[in-house]
Amino acid sequence: MNWAPYYGESLAENGVVTSITAAAFKDAGYEIGITFVPWKRALREVEASVKDGLLGAYKTNDRSVTMYFSNPIFFAEEAFFQLSSRSKITYRNLEDLAPYSIGTISGVSNSIAFDEADYLRKETSTNVDSLVKKLFTGRVDLIVQSKLVVLDIINKNYHPEYREKIQQVEPILVKRALYVTIRKSKDNSLEIINKFNNSLNNISKSGKLEKIVRRYGFL
Repeated sequence: MNWAPYYGESLAENGVVTSITAAAFKDAGYEIGITFVPWKRALREVEASVKDGLLGAYKTNDRSVTMYFSNPIFFAEEAFFQLSSRSKITYRNLEDLAPYSIGTISGVSNSIAFDEADYLRKETSTNVDSLVKKLFTGRVDLIVQSKLVVLDIINKNYHPEYREKIQQVEPILVKRALYVTIRKSKDNSLEIINKFNNSLNNISKSGKLEKIVRRYGFL
């Protein structure tokens, strides 16, 4: 899906994660084509062998059944956000958040513990923009999503004063690695992942990966 500032159709060369992925695949002798669709559809199309893999996915047990995962290509911090105008929410464990309604994106994994927390009241959206709108309109008490993705949506789609209307809940939920996946049902899928990993290591040692990351302002 469109998940700026990590990857998206509107970003230069579709974003830092896409650029790293394309560079590693090219080093391995492969050309790739990226299609941006809602995340739930992306999962469904890979599982149905319509597409070959996922770009910038978190690792989960369910996905590992049908897909091979690359080595980590990037990292993102998942966090909760609330409206600044409401009483400050704090938590030590996920059970502390049981009284609140929490917005998340359909099909997205936020953390293994959060995904499995059936006791939490979760309200799903199809994309980050609608997720943020739910928070601003008071339809949910909290949203959970990557910190940088939420801030990017607010900075691009809202007036500057809206940045003060939202605040992060401490601590962050989790820092997670992003991976490239290839469906296991694809011919030579394990070979493709192994070649990708070797090439990812090559572009890291050569300094090319660092140049890509710096170009997007992450270093």
